[in-house]
Amino acid sequence: MSRNEESKIPTPFSKHSWEPRFAVDAKKDQEEILEMCLRLHLKCSSSGWAYKEGEPVFFACALSPSKLAVSALFFDKEWFPPSGAMVVFEAMTFQEALTQILAWLKQAPVPETPWFDGGEKVGFQAYHVAWDQHQLGPANYMIVEPKWFEIHK
Repeated sequence: MSRNEESKIPTPFSKHSWEPRFAVDAKKDQEEILEMCLRLHLKCSSSGWAYKEGEPVFFACALSPSKLAVSALFFDKEWFPPSGAMVVFEAMTFQEALTQILAWLKQAPVPETPWFDGGEKVGFQAYHVAWDQHQLGPANYMIVEPKWFEIHK
């Protein structure tokens, strides 16, 4: 597969993009990591340069019961929410959005426990989805979802 060819496996980096992206895994109680991810999302977003602290620009929708898409929409709400998604919150400040994401994460259903040759612990992953990826429309999103981690022997 060439470097620019889209991968068949949907991952944060499965589609070529010039935008910066990130993917972070963390324990479920690491609020400071989620806060860092939300700040990274602003930096990765094409319109993140326009953000002023305290502006109510954060929106989120549930793509599934265990997958949240968060966006900082600055100019036009025409593309929110993506088709088939349920609005979780709208027009919140950074701190309000962070509080809502944490509350959503605490109640989000965790995938079925995988079998590992060792222990496991539930956490979350957060990653930036580039513009127009994963059928989310022409907006940047940060996806947050519960995830199992293997704890090696």
